[in-house]
Amino acid sequence: MEHWSNVGDQVKRLIPALLGHELAPATASVQYFWSDQYDVKLQALGRTSAQSDVHTVAGNGRAFVSHYSRNGTVEGVVGANSPRQVMTMRRTISAGVPVSDLLD
Repeated sequence: MEHWSNVGDQVKRLIPALLGHELAPATASVQYFWSDQYDVKLQALGRTSAQSDVHTVAGNGRAFVSHYSRNGTVEGVVGANSPRQVMTMRRTISAGVPVSDLLD
């Protein structure tokens, strides 16, 4: 995903290689973007599709968090005005945690 934060992820591998160190192994990064639309912060992590199952886990009209899963595994999260709840899901997505672990 084209996003400025992707540059930071690439630098973590590039700098050691430029300094003559062994190239660090690539890590699976979780795609991420956000957009501030007036007083609403929209955020998304991971990659979802039309076939994803959607589980809205928090919502009050002005804020929400929804988990997206496929074949029982969390693959993404979308939220509005819930930055902490969204960003805590980054490791969950990269680890392939079953959605059932989050809904218990």
